[in-house]
Amino acid sequence: GTWQDSVELRGVWGEGAVWTRQVIADPLGGFVVLLSHGQLPVRPIDSSGSSRGAFSFSREDGTTDELMYGWATFGPGGQLWTTDGYLLMRMGPDGVADHTIGRGPAPEFLSEPCTSFIDRRRGRIVIQDRHTKALHVFGSGGARHFVANPKVDVNCDDDSFVGSQLVVAGDGTLFVQVFGGLDNKWVGYSPEGVYQGSTELGLHGVVGATRGERWCYDRGAQLIRGSGEVVASIDRRTDGTLISSIRDLDVAIDGQVALLDRATPPTVCLYDARGTPQSDHAIPTLAASVYSLKREGDWVACWSGGAVIWLLHIAKDEWSRFAIPWRVYGDPRVEVGFSLDGRELWVIDGRGHSLRRYSLPCE
Repeated sequence: GTWQDSVELRGVWGEGAVWTRQVIADPLGGFVVLLSHGQLPVRPIDSSGSSRGAFSFSREDGTTDELMYGWATFGPGGQLWTTDGYLLMRMGPDGVADHTIGRGPAPEFLSEPCTSFIDRRRGRIVIQDRHTKALHVFGSGGARHFVANPKVDVNCDDDSFVGSQLVVAGDGTLFVQVFGGLDNKWVGYSPEGVYQGSTELGLHGVVGATRGERWCYDRGAQLIRGSGEVVASIDRRTDGTLISSIRDLDVAIDGQVALLDRATPPTVCLYDARGTPQSDHAIPTLAASVYSLKREGDWVACWSGGAVIWLLHIAKDEWSRFAIPWRVYGDPRVEVGFSLDGRELWVIDGRGHSLRRYSLPCE
């Protein structure tokens, strides 16, 4: 426990450094610093504190996974080893695995669900596998329609994404946001799952119902055509007050908009398809922590990832509390949506293993 020396890391790789995730001692002398993110997050340092280069981890096929940085360690021979939860990999001096033990999950199997989306227009469920990045599309009865596999279809620099957001356009095109959303890129697939390349939709993109339009939002919201033309904007509530900050936004099948304003108290604000204010509905005190919403027909559903959904009947301006009648193990997140006719509430559990359908109103 006696202090021996210290190294000023910022001086090793300059002002572009971000915070440190992990420091691993090298049995042959020196150490390796793993940064939280960046182009080259693995930084070997020799015993004198000098940089020995920088690289990122990848499997033998060139793909990568964030878990590989969290599990890295040195073996007795002085080489780095890591795992993605499926494969045990020995890393070469350039960060590419040069020896692999085990076999990863096949893309055609949904082994580790992460992002999910309810495509109410077509009655489909879209779930992305965190490990393979593949999109699995199911019908409301559970039958699988197809699998879109990025490892086969994607031949670009977007092969390391996991959807931080997943949306479906009015024509059925699937869009997955590149992990982190730092460059605003989205990867697109046709309604049948054929890769269509990457595009820019905005940092927060909600694809609108018609003519290739989409709503993008941050502090306010804009309706944007495919050409980039701004068609309409939202920055105020029905009473004329400025929106504080938009936590979430949803577009119904008919194009009508609902957004969740983070103001005090948090408020659901409703608009027509061109952003004209319709009504505001303050969220009940017990539901103040909600951060997601969906709108369809007479209903708005709000939830915060747990086992409780708050339902607003728009015409009556009445809120009701619906406790999901199953115990959620592990990951408490859920995905919520409505059926095409707006008469059912659909709920996907946090691990994507089941779809529950409930008749409205839920009691």
